Amino acid sequence: AQGAEEWVSGPLLAHVKHFGPTFAWSVQAHLQQRHNALVRRCVGFKEWQTPALNDLDVLAFTEDGLILVVECKSSPDIPFNHLVHFVQRVRAFPADISLLLIDTESESLITEYVQQIVTILNREPVAPGQRHLYEGSLIYHVTENLYVANTTGGIDPALETTLCLQSGSKQA
Repeated sequence: AQGAEEWVSGPLLAHVKHFGPTFAWSVQAHLQQRHNALVRRCVGFKEWQTPALNDLDVLAFTEDGLILVVECKSSPDIPFNHLVHFVQRVRAFPADISLLLIDTESESLITEYVQQIVTILNREPVAPGQRHLYEGSLIYHVTENLYVANTTGGIDPALETTLCLQSGSKQA
């Protein structure tokens, strides 16, 4: 039996392999509506010749002057080289917030990916104070501008908590 709030894939969606573009569009719409941000999806730069790097899922400029890059992963199975490319984009693009947003409810997967990113960055393991829970979403503040979050509570808590954490660290 299905609940009234449940979505189920039907036969018309059998050919759809992933919902990445829809996920990125949802993030774009949220930032436009909640923050009146100028937002673009699937952004590339002619200066970045490496195709693996030249793919920002969501690039946003908020009214508060923050620059956000959101990497949207609709599948919780992320190859290690995708994490490497994400870290390279974080280093190459001067965003105030670089968020890896993973559509999963699994806390253990998020923790595993954070530890892999820490290894890529050649840093110490993430301290417990850098782990935040809000309305079900788990958010890790990995470096000054790098965050990893899941969507257990939806994209709203993940994005809003990340924005609050970054605003708080800017004021400190």
